[in-house]
Amino acid sequence: MKKQMQLDLIFIRFAYWLGALMDFLVALSMTLYVFFQVNIGMDYPEPTNELRFMLSAGMALMWGWTILLIWGDRKPIERRLILFFTAFPVVLGLFTGELVLFLQGYSNQTVTQFAIFQSIRILLFIIFIIAFVFALKRSNKKSNEELEN
Repeated sequence: MKKQMQLDLIFIRFAYWLGALMDFLVALSMTLYVFFQVNIGMDYPEPTNELRFMLSAGMALMWGWTILLIWGDRKPIERRLILFFTAFPVVLGLFTGELVLFLQGYSNQTVTQFAIFQSIRILLFIIFIIAFVFALKRSNKKSNEELEN
């Protein structure tokens, strides 16, 4: 039982750090493109003022969420809602937005690229939900133990 709880905690912390790493890479890519027009890892279109404005807003959010996930890892059980909010509005929102843009013909991704990115998002969504459920179970168990004492 104790070993399972340790594995759960490792998985929870893995989810925080996986999310932080993914956000860091996207934030770095956006930052390099906005400030230096260096295009790494993403297929950004030609820079326009509108695109740079939108990317700078996205860039700030990506850096902020990266820091939020690292902060969540410092107290992974107490800050478990970060995992939930990462799964639902963030990952699910990115999935849905990209799907709509692709279906409407506004995406410059190939079908293969689209399928790969969406598969990654689905996997991330599942990881964050599982980690949240593990953290919730640990929190409930801790609360029950405190009530018994």
